[in-house]
Amino acid sequence: MKTALPKSLMNDWLDSSKRPTLAMIVFVHVVTLWLQGPEVVTKETYSGFTIVLIMFAAIYVHKDRLFKRRKWLYFVIQGTIVFDCAVIMGSGFETVYIALLPLLVYESLFTYGKMSYVFLTAIPYYGIFSGLIIYIDGLEALKAYLPILGFVTFAVGTFNVMYQNQVELRIRSQALARELEIANSRIEAMTLERERERVARDLHDTLSQGLSALVLQMETMKVYLDMEKTEKAQSILEQSTKHARRVLEESRQVLNELRVEGSAQQDVRIALTTEVQRFNEFFNGDISTEMKEPIYLDLETIRQMNFICREILTNIDRHAKAKHVTIVLHANDEVMQLRVTDDGVGFNTRFSWREIGHFGLQGMSERVKAIGGEMDVFSRKRMGTTVDISIPIKKGELL
Repeated sequence: MKTALPKSLMNDWLDSSKRPTLAMIVFVHVVTLWLQGPEVVTKETYSGFTIVLIMFAAIYVHKDRLFKRRKWLYFVIQGTIVFDCAVIMGSGFETVYIALLPLLVYESLFTYGKMSYVFLTAIPYYGIFSGLIIYIDGLEALKAYLPILGFVTFAVGTFNVMYQNQVELRIRSQALARELEIANSRIEAMTLERERERVARDLHDTLSQGLSALVLQMETMKVYLDMEKTEKAQSILEQSTKHARRVLEESRQVLNELRVEGSAQQDVRIALTTEVQRFNEFFNGDISTEMKEPIYLDLETIRQMNFICREILTNIDRHAKAKHVTIVLHANDEVMQLRVTDDGVGFNTRFSWREIGHFGLQGMSERVKAIGGEMDVFSRKRMGTTVDISIPIKKGELL
């Protein structure tokens, strides 16, 4: 029965940043044995040298796990293993030193992140190396090896720095890709949330208000039928039928606008005039309007302004008990302003914005913000209400 390695241990061996060093260890093993020659290397020497380098590689791969706190111990152990090669190999140990000692020196840079530690690591390593060369081969041999050691140290350091930079860049790019994916998910969630809010506003301004009016008319018609006033009931039934057809038409219009794409423009006065005419059919007071110059806006802005005006007039009819309503629409090169004023009972704006179950003012505010505008509501009890809406005009829209 095979035993699988733990996933964390497998990840250590698969870490791409460690592959160059592992390749160097294999290269040192092959080159050192090749330089010695088969007639010199015995089985005991081969086995011992191979086991020592495997230990060196294993400790290197798992160093982050084995030496989390005592990082200095890693360099002591690895340096000891490298110098043990001199005992095992005898002659030819210089290849191991020249190849592996620079690796340990530059590992200290990536381990501690300070050049001072590089010198603290290099001094004992290179000092012992120089002493062994002088002891075994003499001072003249050291003079020959020092340029080679310096060149290898420079080459290994340059390669390590470049490779680590590439690894860091790849890690950063992967992190940025993950952040971008998260950001896209958040944007998608926000888009869906805004879409839900928009659908909720549309339902409130069409079906909810329309059905509420129908319920009131049906209840009034029932009262007249109970009183046997059939003519009154018949009149209300006709009004209810017209109103139901209007609500159905508006619902279809909303669905069609959701499907329409394009940048066509219309005169906002047409949409607002239509809303005023519908409001005037059941409003018992006087309505005065002032809409002089044509203002051409995109279809989405027209749609939102249509809902906003409808909501304002509906609130006046339901709550204000007003006798007179004034609607003023004008624009300059930068902004369009709509002001609706009534002489009704007014209300406390501080609390009405947060009144539970009433989404009229909240929906109006959301629609105004959706088209980049601002809305102010001024009202006091028994002194009427004024709603001011300002919408920025894009260059070329006002004709």
